[in-house]
Amino acid sequence: MRRFGNRILQSDGTLDRRALRDVVLADPDARADLNAIVHPAVYAALDAAIAKRQTPDDGREAFGVERPTSGSPPIVVEIPLLFETGTAGRFDRVVLVQAPRALILERLVTGRGLDSVTAARFLDAQAEASKVRQLSDFVIENDGSVDELEAKAYAVWRKLPRPA
Repeated sequence: MRRFGNRILQSDGTLDRRALRDVVLADPDARADLNAIVHPAVYAALDAAIAKRQTPDDGREAFGVERPTSGSPPIVVEIPLLFETGTAGRFDRVVLVQAPRALILERLVTGRGLDSVTAARFLDAQAEASKVRQLSDFVIENDGSVDELEAKAYAVWRKLPRPA
């Protein structure tokens, strides 16, 4: 509230995500401030969940994945703006799921109901696709059907190292 004020609240006092989105897409300083507010809390929660996975099983699950045992699967975390926030180094491997810009724009407009200008501003706020591609360990092209994407993701999954 201190940074963005009442302009990002709905009449019932809850967050107006659209209003906040409009503010941060129009103002790079506001976007940086939002990231500085949100990302430390997100990483603290992630660190706590990972630490919980590494302790004896208490019957609960972290992020809906069973606690690891010897030879268990890697921990997978979806992180928008991973490279933009400079946090990629926290992870052993980075898997990028990428689609052509035109297809992403189409999906944002049809799937999320954004107008084309807002959708383009979303993409423009992200790191350059070729740079992100170079920094990733694996790249999955998301330019087909969901079934094709699942097959590509599974192929990468099989290549990820497993704990001893």
